[in-house]
Amino acid sequence: MYATASIVVEHSVSECARALNQSPEHWFPRLVSKIGNRSDHQLAAVGFKVSGLPVRKHVQVSLGVPITTGDWIAVPISWRPTFPASLFPVFDGRLKLVPHAEGHTRLTVSGTYEPPFDSLGRTLDEIAMHGAAEATLKELAESIAAGLNRSLAAA
Repeated sequence: MYATASIVVEHSVSECARALNQSPEHWFPRLVSKIGNRSDHQLAAVGFKVSGLPVRKHVQVSLGVPITTGDWIAVPISWRPTFPASLFPVFDGRLKLVPHAEGHTRLTVSGTYEPPFDSLGRTLDEIAMHGAAEATLKELAESIAAGLNRSLAAA
């Protein structure tokens, strides 16, 4: 299944790139800790809000090295659920920054996920869970944008 969410950041791509080059703790929301000696694998809480209340799941996040192509930047991002892993989907996607308007950037989080429970999971995804996936990516995009804004304001 595919999901995506975008938001406009009121900074240029080059400014956002400077913030991305900082440690992910500065811009990726709710990072909890590194896993072992691997700095590219960290625990984080992802999710969405229902009536203003957060619904979160701890996941093992892997953030790749930012890739620059012209004036676009893409950061590979994936996560695997922690316990109980078999009840939640695995996500594989990317964070993308592209020029939007003068001095503004479109930040997009997009990727694919496989619902658990095979055909039952796909049916549940069609009924309700795809909305949860899109809400999770929307909340993540908004939180990353806020983190980039905080990093740039502090610089």
